[in-house]
Amino acid sequence: MDSVMGKKALLCGINDYKSVLDLKGCVADVHNMQNLLQHTLGFHPNDITVLLNQDVTRKKLRSAWKSLMSGATEGDTLLFHFSGHGTFKVDEEGEDDDGNDEMFCLWDMDFNNPKTYLLDDDLDKWIKEKPDGVKLIVVTDCCHSGTITRMLLMPGSFGAEPKLVDVEATEFLANDRGLGGVRAIENFAITPRFLPPPELLLGNSRAIDRRRKRPRALAREYDHLHLAACRDDQTAKDAPINTQYNGAFTYHFCQAVRSNPEITTFELQSKLDAALVGNPYAQNPQIHGAPSSGPLFAWDRGPRVQTPEADVPGATTGTAPDQSTSTQPTPIGTSNRDMLIQTLRDVAFLLRNESAPASRDVDSETRKLVYVHGIDEHPGDYSLPWFQAMTPFLGGLYGAGNLNQSRFGVHWSNLVNARAFASTGDHDQMESFRLQMMYEIEQRNEGYGADPRSIGSRGGGPQFDDFLLYLLRPSVRSAILQRFYEVVRPRLSAGETIDLITHSWGTVVAYEGLLQLDAEHLPGKVKNLFTVGSALSISTVRWKLGLRNVKPQSVQRWFNVAAKGDGIGGSLKAYFPVTEDYQQLEPTGCERGWLGYSLGCAHSSYFNPNNLVVNRDIFAKHLLEA
Repeated sequence: MDSVMGKKALLCGINDYKSVLDLKGCVADVHNMQNLLQHTLGFHPNDITVLLNQDVTRKKLRSAWKSLMSGATEGDTLLFHFSGHGTFKVDEEGEDDDGNDEMFCLWDMDFNNPKTYLLDDDLDKWIKEKPDGVKLIVVTDCCHSGTITRMLLMPGSFGAEPKLVDVEATEFLANDRGLGGVRAIENFAITPRFLPPPELLLGNSRAIDRRRKRPRALAREYDHLHLAACRDDQTAKDAPINTQYNGAFTYHFCQAVRSNPEITTFELQSKLDAALVGNPYAQNPQIHGAPSSGPLFAWDRGPRVQTPEADVPGATTGTAPDQSTSTQPTPIGTSNRDMLIQTLRDVAFLLRNESAPASRDVDSETRKLVYVHGIDEHPGDYSLPWFQAMTPFLGGLYGAGNLNQSRFGVHWSNLVNARAFASTGDHDQMESFRLQMMYEIEQRNEGYGADPRSIGSRGGGPQFDDFLLYLLRPSVRSAILQRFYEVVRPRLSAGETIDLITHSWGTVVAYEGLLQLDAEHLPGKVKNLFTVGSALSISTVRWKLGLRNVKPQSVQRWFNVAAKGDGIGGSLKAYFPVTEDYQQLEPTGCERGWLGYSLGCAHSSYFNPNNLVVNRDIFAKHLLEA
């Protein structure tokens, strides 16, 4: 293909370091990627820049990066691949709370010389140089942490360089091939692409342990796609594959793309998980950023819709079992005087909207209301009490509001449950993300909410253990989105006007689903999108899913709502183009204790029938507007 197609790449690999531990498979990774880009994905050879070994210095890398960005315009695709050692700087004083101490080890790596490594903060700054509308894919086959108990520093014989060996992985591979002992180390040594800081090799584990236990504030908003070899707490492997050393991640990445050049990010994640999660590699590949439902390497192709994978618990269509573990607060009692005042207010509200006909039968034929719930089980018609709470103020907008006629509910809670959570095998990663979210909720608690740590165990209010499956398992995420498509796509395909009321973690499902349906250019529209107690406000969620400042094209107006004490919900105006952002609302029906409002009560207070601010002054008001 001609180079004017707008595809450029920068590939870096280091086997022979100047003064630190060498690797074996990084140069092979670069050649593998170069072959893939040129012969499978149509990159022109002149548009692929390669830096190997002693050429991977900060000065040359910076120059090559500027060349990569130079001349890129909207619609172009750029790819950066790094294969080599990673590490981190030990924060002895414990002052670095943002976790920005990860490093890429360049050829002349020296912990005492900042010119010989690249901090992830530096790379973030470079990435911001990307022109708007340019797709950037970053692939890193290295790691920034390691468990020293899995590693053995083997002394070199006859003057050879020492090697750092992953003992468990090497032993597994050797046993699998019928070898053991010294011969296994010599012939089948699996090396972590992690350069231990001096403090770690000297046994100073105190700072290391502190760094691991402190939750990282993952506040980055990704404007690119980042494919990483493993989790933050794992090591990327340099391993013998098919008679030569390769990076396990890069090798299987290339294999997956060669087998299907139109592979989607969801399909790629599934293939990489199958190849790498188990022994001997024991690494969970990560895809961060904003993956679309279409091909990862798409040259003017439309996205494809994912279908659920067979291994997803309950991935069949239909509604959730008619049983609920989430409860709504009991409405507070009122005196006769209060009831009279409320009635007068209701009458006044309806009079203010007297231009709207008392009967909306004609409008209700094309105007539909769709609810999307949060986590925990929801009954088959979970939205009925939510709808009834605002019915007095709607003037018959949706007619009788009969289920599956003018009112619909997206059901997905039965796809994620305690049984599925227990069977994933990703407990460590899920616990890490759970702690990160709890940490953020606790940090932004301003006295309006009781101890947010109460959400950490099932039964204490809105839980997010289940939703972690959506964040971490592409198959579960795909199945949940499919449930959303099954309800919303037919409405929009028929040219109908719908209103979406979404709650909690369901706001994430609705937002991602609408973004992906945009590619189908359906004739219908979403007149009003309400995100209530929205998990989109949590930076860890936005970071992991790569969500950014975009409004779905089908959405005309977007209203965000959050109550005091609701640690899940929060403001979105700094991250998304919302039409109006209602914040710090009083949580109707919740008593304020000395620690503040109960998070569980505040989070479910929006649909309380006595919550006139939400049901009448926000929901009904905007739904009735022309």
